[in-house]
Amino acid sequence: MRRAAARALARIADDRAAELLGPALADEDAEVVAWSAYGLGYTTEKLGDSRESAIRYYCSAQQNVGTNTDLAREIAGRLAALGSACPE
Repeated sequence: MRRAAARALARIADDRAAELLGPALADEDAEVVAWSAYGLGYTTEKLGDSRESAIRYYCSAQQNVGTNTDLAREIAGRLAALGSACPE
């Protein structure tokens, strides 16, 4: 249930969704953390905020993605669109 909520909020990508995703960065479920970080990165990017902040969120999402290949592809796509990659 928390995963689905984080995923939905990540796709909404507005100020209210970001408010709700922030606390989920501390969730015990790594996939919830990954979706939350992805959503915060996407919201940051969509609202025209700091490119560096978006990249940091995407890299945090990438560290927590686990075996979710759909999310991993989305993260990689957003990083590529920003012309960046996460440090190894």
